[in-house]
Amino acid sequence: MTGNRTIDTVIMALTLLLTMATAGLFIYTEKVYKHPVPSDAAEKERLMQDSAQYNALTTTKIEKLIINLDSPTKRLRFLEVEVNFVTFKESGAKDITENNAIVNDTIIRLANEMPPEELNSISGKILFENRIKRALNDFYGRPVIKEIFFSSFVVQ
Repeated sequence: MTGNRTIDTVIMALTLLLTMATAGLFIYTEKVYKHPVPSDAAEKERLMQDSAQYNALTTTKIEKLIINLDSPTKRLRFLEVEVNFVTFKESGAKDITENNAIVNDTIIRLANEMPPEELNSISGKILFENRIKRALNDFYGRPVIKEIFFSSFVVQ
């Protein structure tokens, strides 16, 4: 120890006090304190309140579009597509239906920027989806579109 009897006594007293407090806390939490049992009605009410915050996903379907694609060969190529937009909020679905012409124009413009062979591949579809999502969210100036699903996607 330190060699000074007063300081040694104080250190031992503090150590004893800390040890007793720790042991008392342990005994209290393990033996004396009993956790309250949750009631079914209270838990059901809490779950109902939590679920009210989350709204179901809303989808907006765009009518079928038939788009002529640029092709380096003389063969006529086109894309027939039906698009379903999943929005973050209900107001996003309203925004899409009000600006239907701009949405259609964006889809047509982005489809014409990609070659038909690329659109016909899986990676091309994912790239096309991401480009549509980015272009429309940029147009609205805020994140409106969460996901895009193609219910029909035919390249011929």
